[in-house]
Amino acid sequence: AYGRSDPPDAEGARDVTMCWAAHVPRAKANANCQDYVRLNSKAAAEGVTSAGALKEFKKHNDIRLNPKAAAGPPPCVIPSDVLPAFAYGNKSRPSTPIHRVVSGGYGNEQEALLRHMYQTKQGGSGGKRTVRLTVASKRQIAHARSARQLVESPPEQVPEWKMSKFKNVAGKMSAEQMGRSASAPRLTGC
Repeated sequence: AYGRSDPPDAEGARDVTMCWAAHVPRAKANANCQDYVRLNSKAAAEGVTSAGALKEFKKHNDIRLNPKAAAGPPPCVIPSDVLPAFAYGNKSRPSTPIHRVVSGGYGNEQEALLRHMYQTKQGGSGGKRTVRLTVASKRQIAHARSARQLVESPPEQVPEWKMSKFKNVAGKMSAEQMGRSASAPRLTGC
């Protein structure tokens, strides 16, 4: 009737919507179950046409499921299955040995190297400096040495080669005539 309140439900909206029931999968068919596909096809082959006759047929014929063979090849063995420490991906930078940073191991190592360097400079060299030359300066020094050697001991003068039949023939033109050009104008007497 109008205005009458119904008794409240035992479950509220929160209880209904916030309660989750997980899915429970159905049990897989095993060898103990009947194979209904083969049983029905055998019954149809023998002429069973009614539900009662099928019930009687099932009482006298028991056809079980054959166990299924593994589908496909056996599963591949991956390296991480054999070696648990095996890692995939690109190799990354090794982690910083933080205990050497905190304890000052790197600083002590560099101090020892500097100390050794200063000791060798003070006592071992005898005051003589060594200069490292670059490739360009080594070339310049070698070029200067070869030029000095040419000046100090010049090579023997080898006479110009001439054919033997022209050795005793004197030239007919003077050096002045050989230097002038036939196409150049004479500019004397202007």
